[in-house]
Amino acid sequence: MNPVTLCEACGHELRLQTDWFGRIVLCPGCQARLKHPALAVSRTANWGRRLGLSLFLVALVSVPVAFGASKMLWPAEPVPAYIEDGVVPVSKPDRPKLFPIIPAGDSGPMPPAAQARIDPHLVIPATVDAHLVIPTTSPPDGGPRLVGRLPASLAFASDPSRKLLFSSGDDGSLRWFDEATLRPVGSRVLPGVAYHLVCDGPRGKLYAALSSPTKLQFGPLNDRFAALGDIHVFDLERLLGPAVGPALVVKVIPCQAHVWSMRLSPDRASLHYFAETSLGVQVACVDVLDRHEPKVIEMQLGGALALTRSPDGKTLYGLAGGRLFAVDVAEWSVRWSILVGSNIMSLAAGPADQLYLIERRLSLHLLVVDLDTRQVVSRYGLGLEGRPYFCSSADGRRAYFSNSAVTSGLILAFDVSGKGSPKLRLTGWSRGNRDLLVRGGIRLSDDGRFLLTGVGQLYRVGS
Repeated sequence: MNPVTLCEACGHELRLQTDWFGRIVLCPGCQARLKHPALAVSRTANWGRRLGLSLFLVALVSVPVAFGASKMLWPAEPVPAYIEDGVVPVSKPDRPKLFPIIPAGDSGPMPPAAQARIDPHLVIPATVDAHLVIPTTSPPDGGPRLVGRLPASLAFASDPSRKLLFSSGDDGSLRWFDEATLRPVGSRVLPGVAYHLVCDGPRGKLYAALSSPTKLQFGPLNDRFAALGDIHVFDLERLLGPAVGPALVVKVIPCQAHVWSMRLSPDRASLHYFAETSLGVQVACVDVLDRHEPKVIEMQLGGALALTRSPDGKTLYGLAGGRLFAVDVAEWSVRWSILVGSNIMSLAAGPADQLYLIERRLSLHLLVVDLDTRQVVSRYGLGLEGRPYFCSSADGRRAYFSNSAVTSGLILAFDVSGKGSPKLRLTGWSRGNRDLLVRGGIRLSDDGRFLLTGVGQLYRVGS
């Protein structure tokens, strides 16, 4: 038992207490914390107590970790992994079967059925063939030339036959301008917010992917990442007429999805659109003359990004869920699908069976893919950052790049016709600054003459 000691200040009996730092003497009368020679413990005993508690905590943590590691090094039984083919025909009601893949090192070969379901992946070289150098001098005359600014820039289309430019705003309005002077000509209120526009001037139709304002969401750099609605078809003559009030819808293409891309076929007989639903992504072909039912390819993938068309109009190439896939337009079926990973952000098709991909890592890279071998033949470092956008003209001879960045966004124009040397040539550029920001996606008109940024800057890029 500890000896009884009285406090010299107030005469109360001192009490012994123990904490992490050792033993102390506490006087209940004057609340003095004292160290008494008869009650204090040695420094060696204090450190011994701390060392013992530390070893106990280390043992408490290391035993479960060692037990889990032993199960990882010596598993009781092999655990099969699964891979699923993402392509599902519309007419097939059931989901595709899952085939087990035996982990490497286990006895027995891989089942033939599982081997057949594994798609090849795109091998991206680690080295860069060349770095793109953007001159600081003024761009040549053939590059993007800023001609003005449109007050509404959510969606964009042009009608060369009527010499009109159409644009829509987030307030549900549709406006059209004279392409020579950019003077406002007229406006209408749509039954929703149009975030995609396609104009068929010869047939007098305007296609608009509409979304309710509550379902339409944008990022801080004006990048759209959510929308939900259907595709509406308007008659141009009635739309441009003197009547006032809401525009009259002549047809609704039901999809209830977020439409990422929408364009007409070269003969303007079909409308192709690429959309993402709650169940996956779909590539659809709609006959504009209603001669047959829409043809739809559904894929159990997420993360739709972009869709482009080959210059001859026979193949569509899309990005979704880390896959690059090709759709045969005549058969309306997936020709092939390869894994490319989540770093591929956009694409554009060129002539001579070449496809151009934008890769986003620490910086942005431009990949050239040979479609015959589906291999990367060139990799260029762009030395840029931000959210990339990429699109090509209908003939596949020109491609346009944009990066939605805070203040360093710019627009690049490439010659991808394959003629001359090198095969990929930078022909023009337009730098953004604090007074002229380049943000959001770029929208190229159907005739390839105008390009609109996400904040309303209008560029002339073709004759």
